[in-house]
Amino acid sequence: MKLLIILFSFIPFFSFSQTDTLIRTERDAILIAEPILFKTYGKKVIKNERPYHVILKDGFWQITGSLKKGWLGGVFLIIINSKNGEVVKLTHGK
Repeated sequence: MKLLIILFSFIPFFSFSQTDTLIRTERDAILIAEPILFKTYGKKVIKNERPYHVILKDGFWQITGSLKKGWLGGVFLIIINSKNGEVVKLTHGK
């Protein structure tokens, strides 16, 4: 019993409230978005759309691709809720 009490005394306790933001940085948003984009549209397609344009607006990360100069076509758009990581929109232009 004493061993259990000692073990539990070393476990850190964290509180997470609904107001906390799960995805806090641009880098974190990209790390979450890329695997989803790679699986959906293909790794080669998405890597060709670098650099990404990333903004945090009203609690949502909006990440879009970019086209190389002179290229025609569309780019991806992924919108992720910064509070819970939910993907609320995923699309790709033509």
